[in-house]
Amino acid sequence: MASKKAIGAYYENKAKKMLEAEGYIVERALPKTVWIPGKGGRRPISIHHDFFGLFDLIAIKEKEVRWIQIKFLGKGSEGRTRPNILEEIRKFPGDGELWIFRQKAKLPEVRK
Repeated sequence: MASKKAIGAYYENKAKKMLEAEGYIVERALPKTVWIPGKGGRRPISIHHDFFGLFDLIAIKEKEVRWIQIKFLGKGSEGRTRPNILEEIRKFPGDGELWIFRQKAKLPEVRK
């Protein structure tokens, strides 16, 4: 079974490829390195870092900018996502979207 991190990266890359096929230039939020205390001193770890703490992708085509949060909802994971994430996206001043990938679905459900 793949880790949550690997599953998230898979669907972020899938969304990125879908948008690029539509002519968008797409940038993924890259991991951020932070230093934490450890045995013998501090050690670096990599953490996921969203744009504005909310979006995984930025897609740009001509004058259109789309801010996209990616979610995968597998079997039994419906209640595990942030319940107010769509509210947070709607408060964002840009064009924010929530893309929900579900098991066995070929295309995501897009909510704005």
